[in-house]
Amino acid sequence: LGLSLPVGRTEEDPYKLGALGEKHQHIQFGSGTFHPAARLDYAWQPDRLGFDLSFGARLPFYENSNDYLGAGLLEFAAGPRARLGDGISASLHYVIAYQTRATWDGVSDPNTGYVQHAIALAVPVSLGRGVMLIPSVIRTIDIDTRGGGDSYEMDWSASLGFDVAMEKAPSIPSQ
Repeated sequence: LGLSLPVGRTEEDPYKLGALGEKHQHIQFGSGTFHPAARLDYAWQPDRLGFDLSFGARLPFYENSNDYLGAGLLEFAAGPRARLGDGISASLHYVIAYQTRATWDGVSDPNTGYVQHAIALAVPVSLGRGVMLIPSVIRTIDIDTRGGGDSYEMDWSASLGFDVAMEKAPSIPSQ
């Protein structure tokens, strides 16, 4: 479970500003709102080879001060995982991502919303004490903007993530 935090600044409605002939920015770095994120992962690895499934969601619930409601995102991934050595593994996943449309004052932003099909390769490395370093690359196979704008193309992307395990406090035995 997680929560996005509104940091930085958000832009005013670029479609209204553009219609008025004023300077405007279509790129929105963040939504300017708090919204929850959740992810559910399942891993089955009886030996060196195993299988992973994951589902994630990030869904904004309200508009920011500029009447912008950011796009939601649903993701599903599945594929094999191999243990390469002590504290290192590799996974190859098929990924489907669905982004909802963002809106400006209730009107859909045509440059948002897509369905993406991709292949992802990740090589998680244990740094000890429940901390994982997770480099990954994603190759988009297909991306459909669902009849929207033509400004969204994707080919390769890379990321570097950290995962920190939250340890459960030891229970006190009853007498």
